[in-house]
Amino acid sequence: MILVLDDVMSKEYSDSLDNFPYWLKFFYTEKTVYAGNEYEIYHDENILDSGQLSTPLYVLNEYKETTYDIITPILYVIKQKVPQIKFNHEVRVKYNIIPKNTDFTPSNYNIPHHDAVSNAYTIVYYCNDSDGDTFLFDKTSKDTPTILKTTKLEVIKRVTPKKGRVVLFNGNRYHSSSGPTKGVRCILNFNVSI
Repeated sequence: MILVLDDVMSKEYSDSLDNFPYWLKFFYTEKTVYAGNEYEIYHDENILDSGQLSTPLYVLNEYKETTYDIITPILYVIKQKVPQIKFNHEVRVKYNIIPKNTDFTPSNYNIPHHDAVSNAYTIVYYCNDSDGDTFLFDKTSKDTPTILKTTKLEVIKRVTPKKGRVVLFNGNRYHSSSGPTKGVRCILNFNVSI
């Protein structure tokens, strides 16, 4: 299941998130995905990893950013707009910023990965208009790393960042961000249990 919703929040709410990242402490990672072993990382000719700025906002039973309550209304509104989607609680939420990178072409993407093994949804809320599409692939975590080494991931959907847009999909689906070439790409990444 892949669901794209536009204008999830009011314009006023969406605009208020423009200043949200200035209150947070970010760290830079050279890769957009961390994997413990190199064999866990999928490789193909379209990967050009840009790195990103990231900060955790919530980690179940471990951490909650003091400003986290500002963004929780997004989840309540999604539950109202799509009542057939049932989820329990957040497991992990983070804010990611990918800086402008003019080396990217429309076919390039960062390292494909999945956010959860099972029983979760990934929800990406786009905080701004930008390029740097989200790529959604045909495989899930049920496909072992060995299969990924011998099988090419196929793109089944691309979602362009638009302020107030949400893409929701099963947390075990392989997906990837891509580097924006015109500005920065800012998203909230929610992992919620089902």
